[in-house]
Amino acid sequence: MDQVEDSEILFDMSAEKFELRRGEFEIRSIDNIEDTRGHSGQKGRLLVTNLRIIWSSQKNPRDNTSIGHNCVTSIDIRKTYSRLRGQTEAVFVDTQFNSSTFEFIYTDLEHIVSTSTRLFTTVQAVHRCYDSSRMYRDVKMRDEAITREKELIVLPKEQVSLSPPPPPPSTATPYISSWTATATVALRRWM
Repeated sequence: MDQVEDSEILFDMSAEKFELRRGEFEIRSIDNIEDTRGHSGQKGRLLVTNLRIIWSSQKNPRDNTSIGHNCVTSIDIRKTYSRLRGQTEAVFVDTQFNSSTFEFIYTDLEHIVSTSTRLFTTVQAVHRCYDSSRMYRDVKMRDEAITREKELIVLPKEQVSLSPPPPPPSTATPYISSWTATATVALRRWM
């Protein structure tokens, strides 16, 4: 798969977009969840994976949303009003994608408030884990782009040396020479 599910928000996806990609796995699935903002009055299923949050309608599976964890700016549990349940607790997911911001509100229609809170804390915990492992995941996902058969791929005009580069001439701090045995590589930005 060429797409990066954790970095996009998709609406009304086809069935093949629901398939979990290599390395993606389901953490929790919650039935009888209403997308209160987008599909008010429709029961659906909330699927939380290590890369995204997916909601799909039980009545019409074509009504769905996929939110990549990389697009999430905040997750909060607050009280809200549902057409199917009345006053209840819901998880609010604030996102940003392609210079647009979206707010998604997911309400548990089946459980009492304390159970709903436990279910929704899963969403918060998974996103917190995703957010705290960003740097590791970026290096791991791009590992194939910087190494081949466990050897560093050196690009044109890139140099590898076994000693650190000389300090800049205008540096006010003393240069630390403990890196002499460490290979230094000119940094390149991977996007």
